[in-house]
Amino acid sequence: MLRKIKDPLADSIPDQSEPSVNAESLIDQKVEAAVAHAIFGSDLRRREFIRYVGVGGAAAILNSIFPMGAAKALAQGKTGPIEKKELKVGFIPITCATPIIMAEPMGFYKKHGLDVQVTDYAAPGQQYTLLRAGTIDVAIGNFVDLHRQRRAGLTIKAFHGYQRYNNPVIVKAGSSIAQFADLRGRKVGGFGNTFLDWLVLRAAGKKAHGVDVETDATSVVAAPPLLNQFLMRGEIDAAIQFSSLAIAPLTTGEVRAIADLATLLRQAQFNAEAFYTQWFITEQWLDRYGSALDGVYATFAAGYDRLAKDDAVWVELAQRVRITDPKLVAAYREKGREINNPPYGASLLQPTQALLTEIVSVAGDQAAGITRVDPQAFVFPPGSR
Repeated sequence: MLRKIKDPLADSIPDQSEPSVNAESLIDQKVEAAVAHAIFGSDLRRREFIRYVGVGGAAAILNSIFPMGAAKALAQGKTGPIEKKELKVGFIPITCATPIIMAEPMGFYKKHGLDVQVTDYAAPGQQYTLLRAGTIDVAIGNFVDLHRQRRAGLTIKAFHGYQRYNNPVIVKAGSSIAQFADLRGRKVGGFGNTFLDWLVLRAAGKKAHGVDVETDATSVVAAPPLLNQFLMRGEIDAAIQFSSLAIAPLTTGEVRAIADLATLLRQAQFNAEAFYTQWFITEQWLDRYGSALDGVYATFAAGYDRLAKDDAVWVELAQRVRITDPKLVAAYREKGREINNPPYGASLLQPTQALLTEIVSVAGDQAAGITRVDPQAFVFPPGSR
């Protein structure tokens, strides 16, 4: 037999006894008591409040300022379906947005109350048009483009690291080019002279090896997939290339790497973990669903954890960038695990500013488009450093 629990708002009123209460009523009364204690703090204040407004008025006021019904349902496990927060994510297949691709089939989004729509786009830069139009809420980009776009009025913030510096400088297997300094006087391909990769190549290459690939070599701009073709036809002598597009020719031995961005940064005495590419999110989404960002973080953590432990899931991911040979899939998997999910925290703001300052000194502020790393452009997860 359960003993009766008196109304926490009206315990000074004589008891109108009932023989018993069921478990649900007991839970309801416990919730009401907890809420009353949280609001009033003491029995004296509660009784004074009831004297002014009456028992019924007190209950009505409490329900107007606190979702009592929802709290009771939660305590009794009657929450029903979780409200879904819509999240529209854009990605470019050649760079492989691994955690968002992984999260849906594993049920990670649903678990954290997210209703996710995934949209792919064809070329770097297109994501900003989609973000402006509201077609997507989340996309990948680098820290320089983040600041450029914010200056142009796009209200986005970085909220998670995507990849660390990694893209290689490749040459044909039989090339006489043995090291970065040998690029002097050569034709060097890249995917744009204002892209961060090219700017880092210029700044770190000049500081570490005395060679600015734009002023001491001839730059050739082309779409990333075409750079491999130009290299094999001898139309260029070297190229900075996305690692995902360099995996196959590197593994088969058609090309070799003479440098990569992370190594160049270390040789130039920069922090190779300085910000490179991040996940961006619109401030409109944050304003509407800001509290759901913890669910996004949890989703990413679960996706990255699965990618770190399960070799099999990489088969589908590799297919998305047209890699099917088992040997190449293995190479793609190991490279992905090496470069994805880099450190992301406020402690990297200063090393990133140091790198940006060097970029501006070599390439000029017009090429860089920015001169200062703005801390307000970043949202850092709890516990990050």
